[in-house]
Amino acid sequence: MAGVDGLSRGDCLEGIMAGMNPWSTIPLNEDANERSNGRVEEWIRSWWADEKGKPWCQVVPNAVQYESSKLEKLEPEDWFNLKDIKGHRLWIPPPAAMSTVMEVFGEDRIINPHLTHIFAIPRLMTNLWRKRLFRNADLKFYVTPGAPFWPRSMHEPLTVVVILPLAHVENYRGPWIAKDTPQAKQLGEKLDTQFKDPGKHGRAECHDLESSVFSVWEDEQRWSRDLLSQFLHEQVKFPPVSSGLLRGMLPGLRGLPISDSDDSGGRRGGGKRVRDGGD
Repeated sequence: MAGVDGLSRGDCLEGIMAGMNPWSTIPLNEDANERSNGRVEEWIRSWWADEKGKPWCQVVPNAVQYESSKLEKLEPEDWFNLKDIKGHRLWIPPPAAMSTVMEVFGEDRIINPHLTHIFAIPRLMTNLWRKRLFRNADLKFYVTPGAPFWPRSMHEPLTVVVILPLAHVENYRGPWIAKDTPQAKQLGEKLDTQFKDPGKHGRAECHDLESSVFSVWEDEQRWSRDLLSQFLHEQVKFPPVSSGLLRGMLPGLRGLPISDSDDSGGRRGGGKRVRDGGD
């Protein structure tokens, strides 16, 4: 930063030496969409739906649609009124607000387990959110600066997290998660690698938003869109865990309903145990 060591060089007219606030160079109050002029959201929507505009969550025939299949970008005024928002969640908050966002996300995740959550956050103030968010993530990766929608001028990587719903069809007995599956791990590593060094994969590196010409932007959308769209469509085919399969896997449940507690709320098969020799 110009001016930090300016005093030793006799430069008192630039940067901090001229009175600039150093915090102004760290955009903690700006979200990724604001910094990229809307390109981050455009990129995410390119792989939420296929080329015909059909969202990935609509491909199950005769499935009950719990909500709108739209991906709704959540504004700060929506965070505390999520019960009124119909659709899957697109979170693009500023890093400084992530502590609050994680609280409302946790509540919404429990109340609406059938919804997908997608996060795109600059890698700043990670102590407020990264550990908790990654714990819920089915797919996570970083977009290293250099992509048309996140050029080198952004400096810090963009964190992208996809959290799949816990239920997606009628009478579903989850969990429906891809976390730690080989497919999700391999895709996350592949996206990390290709975004980190686009030159090795035959793509141009963008230094600012103005330098990303249309052809480069289309190429970037195409390769990442195809990978992410394929991943989402394959998750719909993930087989639900039926109660019959669950009984077969757990010998103690064979021939019994999944919930088999007595009315008293005690252990199944008797009352309290009395220790030998007790009164």
